[in-house]
Amino acid sequence: MIIHKLVLAALVLTPPALAQDRPVPVAARGDHVAISVSDLDRSADFYTRVFGFPELKAPVRNRRWLDLGGGFAMHLIPDRTAPVGVDRGNHLAFAVADFDGFVAMLVRDGIPFTDFEDKPSTIQRLRTDGVRQVYIRDPDGHRIEVNDAARQR
Repeated sequence: MIIHKLVLAALVLTPPALAQDRPVPVAARGDHVAISVSDLDRSADFYTRVFGFPELKAPVRNRRWLDLGGGFAMHLIPDRTAPVGVDRGNHLAFAVADFDGFVAMLVRDGIPFTDFEDKPSTIQRLRTDGVRQVYIRDPDGHRIEVNDAARQR
């Protein structure tokens, strides 16, 4: 009789989470970002020269893959036929450890940069967490944020 009461108490006190009808979702992680480009070699050169991203061996012909770190890649696909959008909110973002050195490289190499509002040669300092940002464009016009958030990690 005591065993029956213990089993009954265990069943009543079992949390509902143990009796879920649906599976628990698997946590996802980023794998890659793919962008359409008009000139594969020119775009690959830009990303390797400006950001230092090493090239990965692409298992598909006529593609270039770049290692963004942490198991995340950029796939360059040479099929851009439509203009790149101008919406400022759509952009890639990369953090650099030496933000001042990166901005100096942009100036030295004549790569234009802006703040979020597209004010030329201006460093964005409006984030409440103190992160500084600049925005550049790749050869096809894709907008790229570069910030110093890496110093906070």
